[in-house]
Amino acid sequence: MVNTAVQNTAPAPITSAPRNVEQIRNTKKIQRNLARLSHYALYNVHELAYDSNCIHHIVTYPVLSVICYNPDLVEVFNSLLSSFTDQDKPTVTVTYDTPFNLGDFYVSVLLFRETEFDPSPIVPLAFLLHERKLQSTHDEFFSQSASCALRWITQSTLSFI
Repeated sequence: MVNTAVQNTAPAPITSAPRNVEQIRNTKKIQRNLARLSHYALYNVHELAYDSNCIHHIVTYPVLSVICYNPDLVEVFNSLLSSFTDQDKPTVTVTYDTPFNLGDFYVSVLLFRETEFDPSPIVPLAFLLHERKLQSTHDEFFSQSASCALRWITQSTLSFI
């Protein structure tokens, strides 16, 4: 009587492994598609918003825009603005730019200089993913950003570029 199973230690046949770059790319694509919950991009963005603490505002009509930020990083920024007395406060520089075009979308980023370190690194505070470069989209971004960091408005040591 056999009490243990015999395991096959022979390697997989060479013909079953991808042989060139295109086959590897196709194999990876098939695996990614099998792991997706949906092939609908907006559904995936909403799922990511529910599962993470990064996406805080989504507008799908008339122009798609997604506002992303980390609340812990916003607290770091707010504490930076309120940590010094008036005479000891270094100037905190905030920069906003749209440097990335990702196919059909743009990524705008709000950066600030972390003045508590030496040298002072530039840290991304919030991101805006948007379809078109419209003033109304950027206004909505700053409206939402101001609602989570109201101390910006009253700071005399805040330099905005």
